[in-house]
Amino acid sequence: MIHVAVMLCLAMSTWQRGALDTLAERVDELRETIRSSGASSDERNTALQECLLLRSQVLDSTELDDTAQAILMCDQAEDLIATGLAMDQLGMTVMFGYPTESESTRANARISAGLAMVSKAELAVERALFDLERIPASRRTALQRESLLRLREQERDRRLPLLRGTALVHRAEGFEQDDVRHATMQEAGFDLEVLRERLDGGVLVRATWLHGLAIARMNQYDDAEAAFQEAATHASASATDVLAARLGGVVNRSHQGGQDRGIRSAEKLQARYLDASQLRQRLLIVDHLARLHAANGRYGEAAEAWGRLHTALTEAGLETKTARALLDERIRRLPVSDPQHMKSADLLLAHVGRSELEAGRLVSALRVVLESNALEERQRARALSALALALVRSGQSLQAVESLLELVRTMPDAPEAGAGIDLAARLSLQQALADPSDAAAHAMAVESLAFRLSTFSERSGTDGWRLAAGRLAASDGRLADAMAAYDSIQPGAKEEQESLRESAAVLLRAARQGGEQQEDVFDGMRSRRARGDEATMLAIDLLLVEAMLDAQRNVEAAELIRSLSDASLSESQQAIVETLRLRAAEGDPASLAEAARGVAERGGADGGLAIATSLQQALGEIAAEEMRTGNPVASNRIQEEVEPLSEALSNWLKQHQSDDASSWLLVIEGLRRSNRSTEALEAADRMLTLHPNAGELLFERAENLNVLGGEQRLADAMSIYRRLTRVPRESAPRRWWWSQLRMLEILAAMERNTDRIAPRIRRLMDEDESMGGADVLRGFQALLIRFQ
Repeated sequence: MIHVAVMLCLAMSTWQRGALDTLAERVDELRETIRSSGASSDERNTALQECLLLRSQVLDSTELDDTAQAILMCDQAEDLIATGLAMDQLGMTVMFGYPTESESTRANARISAGLAMVSKAELAVERALFDLERIPASRRTALQRESLLRLREQERDRRLPLLRGTALVHRAEGFEQDDVRHATMQEAGFDLEVLRERLDGGVLVRATWLHGLAIARMNQYDDAEAAFQEAATHASASATDVLAARLGGVVNRSHQGGQDRGIRSAEKLQARYLDASQLRQRLLIVDHLARLHAANGRYGEAAEAWGRLHTALTEAGLETKTARALLDERIRRLPVSDPQHMKSADLLLAHVGRSELEAGRLVSALRVVLESNALEERQRARALSALALALVRSGQSLQAVESLLELVRTMPDAPEAGAGIDLAARLSLQQALADPSDAAAHAMAVESLAFRLSTFSERSGTDGWRLAAGRLAASDGRLADAMAAYDSIQPGAKEEQESLRESAAVLLRAARQGGEQQEDVFDGMRSRRARGDEATMLAIDLLLVEAMLDAQRNVEAAELIRSLSDASLSESQQAIVETLRLRAAEGDPASLAEAARGVAERGGADGGLAIATSLQQALGEIAAEEMRTGNPVASNRIQEEVEPLSEALSNWLKQHQSDDASSWLLVIEGLRRSNRSTEALEAADRMLTLHPNAGELLFERAENLNVLGGEQRLADAMSIYRRLTRVPRESAPRRWWWSQLRMLEILAAMERNTDRIAPRIRRLMDEDESMGGADVLRGFQALLIRFQ
């Protein structure tokens, strides 16, 4: 047959031939895309739209003769109806399947536009025939005779009737109901029955099953069944024709015997399409089956019909996520207002992501689903995962972890297990860290992390969980487990530097608990330091200083501290260095005093804490020794160990204009012990204006008043001591006993009521013979000897 464009161009002007040549070339290119199996659906639809637009522009803008116009209109109608509905099985989907709104809209638009174009083409064909038939037969050229034959036998009598019948059957089956559908099918059925006598091959097959659908809706069930059988068994029938004919049979049986009969027929038909290569056909059958269930209001059965297809989809090569999305999207289009009332697992699981569902009701619905013995493993995995998310939404995080742990214990290979173990680890770890006393959360965190790092170690982000496991084990005191977790982090991972720093700290803890040899600790720290960046090396250096101090290698520690003086220390690290500098100077009073002065002079924000810590330690050691031995420490020791620290802390506090009561209390006690009670009393009075009821400050004021002496000062001291003894002894036993002793000492010094001193001491000894410590007891004994 002569190419259409060539035939048309022979009868046209040069300008028209150029326009049609250009159109034909571009249409051929676009048809290649439309037919290409490698092109995406969007690419094919875009190509079709361009093809239709180009042809429309030629029809609108060119003075074509009647023959050319008629044939272009027929081509346009065919692309709208035959090509447009065949693409992506759009026509089959709207007739038999479960179309989306966009698919329905696209199909309806193509059918309407196609029917309108068929009508225009019919008129154009008649005009062209009229013009050609007016020419006497003896005067017609060969091209005119060929055009006349084509317009009569191909366009008028075959192509246009088949396109009209195709569009009418699709419109009736896909978009019409009851009497309207019946009338449309009646019109299509008459045209298609006549047309079948003129066709052969594949077009005859298509006309046959389309005619079968039309007469099925006209209640001609036996004739329809015969038509479907003929089409399905015809030698020229394509796989698509065979499926259409078989689905037509399902429609026929549904229309004749009701939805249940149609459901049984569809289920039998599905069994014929089990091969992986037939997945697209099987999906269409299941869509029809679900559509029949939904028509009966059996939404759960519809959802389950789709759900049972999941395995076939994944076995055919679809990823689980893709297969699930494909099926869930269909299930969600079922007209179900409240999926929580449904007992179908597939239906409920397709809707669990809806934010408007109330979490508590969703939890209950999922638990009901999980109680079913018929639940498949894929459904159980999804349900456990969904239950966990619903529990999180309802504020029940630990119950969510229980659900997720059940999932990973029983179905570690399920697609949900990987994300599930991550969520379980995160939720349990958050709760364990937020409440260290929560034993259940702690146990779940340990188990979740163990699962994550063993069974799911290939998942991305594993090094982050190794770091978390190390931290949890370290917080529990499981130092060996912590070290194993830290050391398993891959070199170069973004968590590596943190693991080096934290594992070095764990090494120090292990050494302090006697679990590591000192040299092993130093070697371990230094090997980690060698792999560290600048921040890590600095952090480990600080830990090395602590390890050296613990090992009483103060000279080495002090040397390392000096090397850090030019380092880029943060404020917190500066405070650590200040403290370590003071610790390194311990045992050498001169060095300690020098270090304390240096800290105060530098005026670092946390320097005061470092000095206060050293002063508190020095005062504590002296007090403990006196309490144990009963002998006051030598004054030169006070001058060497306490006075420099007290001065340094006082200077730092003044420099920073700090009124920190705990720090000033240390200064006051240090000054008093250094025989500088006047300064101590001034400081105590100043702090009491801010804290008038602070027992420690009141006691220090009384002690300094007592040391300074004088009738008024002693009277004021007596008043304070008396006030302090009214406080229950258990709340501050040492202060209570010292106050009792001081009151008696003041009475002795003022020579008042001295006859009451010995009896009072004996009563106090009867209460507690230790009397608060050896130093207090010695004072009572001295008074007792003097006044008994």
